[in-house]
Amino acid sequence: MLIQFLLELSILLALCFLGTTIATAINPYLSKGYKLSIAFPLGGGMFTYLLFLLSWAGIRLDAKTIVLSYSGLLLLAMLLYLLVWLKEKDQHWKDNGFKFGNSDGLGHKDILVFLMTTTLTLIAAYLAVSRSYSTWDAMGIWSIKGIGIAYEGTIYAASHWGSHGLSYPLNIPLQIAIFRIMGEELIPGSKLIFPIFYLSLLLGVFATAKKRIGGKDGLLIILLLGTTPFIFEHATIGYANLAFTTYIVLGLVSLMQGMQDENNGAGLIGGLLLGLAGWTRPEGVFLIIPIMIVVYLGVRNLDQVGKPRFQSWFLPPLMITGLWQIFMIISGSRGIIGEALQNAWLSLQAGDMNLAAFYWTARYALRQVIDPGVWGLIVPASILALILNRRRLAFFRSHALIFLLIPAAVGGLSLFAYYYLASFRQDIHYLLGTSVNRLFMPVWVIGFLGFSILGMEVDKKANPEGQL
Repeated sequence: MLIQFLLELSILLALCFLGTTIATAINPYLSKGYKLSIAFPLGGGMFTYLLFLLSWAGIRLDAKTIVLSYSGLLLLAMLLYLLVWLKEKDQHWKDNGFKFGNSDGLGHKDILVFLMTTTLTLIAAYLAVSRSYSTWDAMGIWSIKGIGIAYEGTIYAASHWGSHGLSYPLNIPLQIAIFRIMGEELIPGSKLIFPIFYLSLLLGVFATAKKRIGGKDGLLIILLLGTTPFIFEHATIGYANLAFTTYIVLGLVSLMQGMQDENNGAGLIGGLLLGLAGWTRPEGVFLIIPIMIVVYLGVRNLDQVGKPRFQSWFLPPLMITGLWQIFMIISGSRGIIGEALQNAWLSLQAGDMNLAAFYWTARYALRQVIDPGVWGLIVPASILALILNRRRLAFFRSHALIFLLIPAAVGGLSLFAYYYLASFRQDIHYLLGTSVNRLFMPVWVIGFLGFSILGMEVDKKANPEGQL
């Protein structure tokens, strides 16, 4: 058991190291805190996407393939890292006042954040491993597909292992498959994936809040977020929604930072993270495309189109999600979005408008979000931040408004459209009762972070916090 535990821990560390190397190669100016927050999401997501492409090309997924593909991807990231360093070490880094691997000073707030997030994550990890895969979606969709892929050595196993066939992206199943392929997974170590995404979300939010509004308020934000009952629960149950939320939140804040600093590297990381969100949940494409459109229009309002370059953050999500959509179509799956659109079209042609779905979606969502037993205190905190900032709300050039609040609003409207379409295929009350909190998770988290920053934002010169 000890050897098995060390093996499974080494898998997590290896994916974190891969993500850190990729992030540093793309953007050497990332702080250690933010680099740590995106290490596992970026490393795990990029590696599983590579495994997907290899399996699609007909290569069997076994221990040899995993070791060789990991080594190749890591080597490529290291070479890119070296090229960037050789190109910019004498000029760009010097001009911007940064040293290679710049060191961030740790204050008492950072230490407190570390202790608090570590404690919460360890509790979540203990609960996650203890309960194993014991909830319906965790067993019926995510883990069973990962086990099937490991057993058959191909992503096509997901078409007949578990439910929904190939309608669901394979980021989480492939991460689970890695653990099963590399060992017996007696613990099971793959359940540690979900507390790690929880930790990544908290660290990324704190890094953003610290830069924007200061460490004290950032500490309060992650305390509220980390103790939100529904979010903490999802750190233990094995669903993909928390991972999905983490990708979207970290992707948007990276885009926000890249635009403010005119940093193409931060923009590229943001684009990759948003693309990996579409590689994690089937609703990703339904949320990401509208969000990217409104972000682009908002950027135009800032008179900074192309800084960072539009291609650096817009193309990665299109390529990552686009190839997956092509694979689904070739494999004979329309996906849940395609099925919903087909059923809605047939019903609308018959004159069935089903407009009540909008009412029930709003009622369910609002009733849940004001329940402190579900969403804690993030709504009262957002309202308080809104009141404190009531005079600044007309300032439409705010980065928090463009990159967080407007995307949150558009994401919410997109989910209303999703439930409306899905209501033609499934009973709306059952659908909302089982999924509304899960699907709205990124919307509520992004909105909470946006209102908090907008309500407590301080002058950067008065409170310099360094790079994100």
